[in-house]
Amino acid sequence: MNVHQVEKIVTALDRAGLLTDKQKAGDVLHEAFQNEIHIVWSVGDVQTVAPKLTDEEAREILREVERHHDAEIGVNWDVLREHAGSDEEDEE
Repeated sequence: MNVHQVEKIVTALDRAGLLTDKQKAGDVLHEAFQNEIHIVWSVGDVQTVAPKLTDEEAREILREVERHHDAEIGVNWDVLREHAGSDEEDEE
């Protein structure tokens, strides 16, 4: 997990009033995830390949991509397009 992702989590927890020590929370998260990477795809990424989707529809696409994840292929723009049913690349 990279610094940006940790900061985002710490900020969300702090805004929810769940933290008493932001620095310690960040340190704990860094240590817990130091041996992992987390590649993040967002609603905005889905909407890049299928701009007419609502946020909720794009979230459902992300859930579908996760449910049907193929470790041999991974997640990429073509996978998002396929799950979104978008042929935008062909329209360019």
